[in-house]
Amino acid sequence: MKNIFNNKPWARKSVLILALLLGASLFAYKMGLFKGWQQAKVDQVIHISCPDLQQGCQFKINEQSYQIKSAAPVSTDQPVTLTLTGPAKSVYLNWQMVDMDMGSNRYKMQDIGQDQWQAETALPICSQKRQDWLLSLQLEQVEVRIQTTSHGKS
Repeated sequence: MKNIFNNKPWARKSVLILALLLGASLFAYKMGLFKGWQQAKVDQVIHISCPDLQQGCQFKINEQSYQIKSAAPVSTDQPVTLTLTGPAKSVYLNWQMVDMDMGSNRYKMQDIGQDQWQAETALPICSQKRQDWLLSLQLEQVEVRIQTTSHGKS
C-alpha cells in the first residue's frame, strides 16, 4: 500500500494542523470556554425547593404560574421524564450538584402543545453517592434553580 504522505509534504502538515486544532478545541470545551455560547444571558434567578419532583412543584415568573413535575421518582436507575406547564418560547435544563462539576448535560425541552414542555433526561453519575440535586431550568432570560433529591442508587 502506497503512503499518501510520501510525495505530499503539505498533506502531512495539514493533518498535523487539523489534529492540533481538534485537540485545542476539545481542551477549550472541557475547560468550559464555550459555555457562554451555549447559554443565554440570565437576568433573573429564582430558587425553589422541591423535595419530590414526582408530586410536582409550582413557581411564578412575572406573576405567571408554572409547574414542573417528573413522571416517576427521580432516580439514577432510569430516565427522568420532566414536564413543565407554563408559557415559554424555549426551555433548557441541566442537572447539577452544589460544589460538584457534573459535566455537560444540557437538555432542550420539547414543546408538546397547550403550554406544556417535556424532556427525557438522565441524572449524571455521582461518585460520592449523593442524592441532592439542583435542576436548573432556563426560560429565556430567567433561570429557575430547583433543589430536589433522588431515590435509590446514585
